[in-house]
Amino acid sequence: MEQAQKIFIPELRIHRIVSLIIEAIREDLIKSPIEETFLFQVLQDSKADGYELYEQMKEVFLRKRNDSRYLDVRLFFDAKRAEIPTIHVNLPQETKGEDGLGSDEGFAPTLFDDNKLEYVRQYNRRFNANYQVLITSNNSLEVIGLYHILRAAIIANLGSLETLGFTNLSLGGGDLQLNPDIIPVTVFVRGINFNFGYEVTAPAIKREKFYTKIFEKIKPIIS
Repeated sequence: MEQAQKIFIPELRIHRIVSLIIEAIREDLIKSPIEETFLFQVLQDSKADGYELYEQMKEVFLRKRNDSRYLDVRLFFDAKRAEIPTIHVNLPQETKGEDGLGSDEGFAPTLFDDNKLEYVRQYNRRFNANYQVLITSNNSLEVIGLYHILRAAIIANLGSLETLGFTNLSLGGGDLQLNPDIIPVTVFVRGINFNFGYEVTAPAIKREKFYTKIFEKIKPIIS
């Protein structure tokens, strides 16, 4: 029997994509000449308050996992890590998309088991989502640097994201103010907004006998 399509789970894919981007930048910094690295090309000649942003961000990316300020990616907002450089993947809003009639049965092929003579219908729905990739740190330059580096890397891979199921993807962003009773006011927060459409195909819970359908069609004739 054919396998049903895997459910599209955007937050897991975004988490994976962001994690791979960070790992690729780290590896690039270790193995490539400075002038050829993605980080240098994005941040060259960028200065803030007398600091070379490239040098500061290079140090952020090259921190080891045992470093107390190691850059990591988390699903949902991890308040315990808000004061150190962290990327959090959140879902602020999701709405229905442009669906077909009914439950859009037929968009994905019906699954058929040759051995048991059973089939499983598949249904499809479309959603419009707005995900936020939040960047937090108690160092404003780290937040600024991570925002522009990550956004540039995403822009460079928009074509690949489309093939992964993120349709009509558009980017936005801005600074955020979180609840000061939970997050200290000394924490800086900036988010990259992912606006896109995606589709979910889900198999029916119950299988149906193939011969049942045949009997339903010939019953009026033989009765």
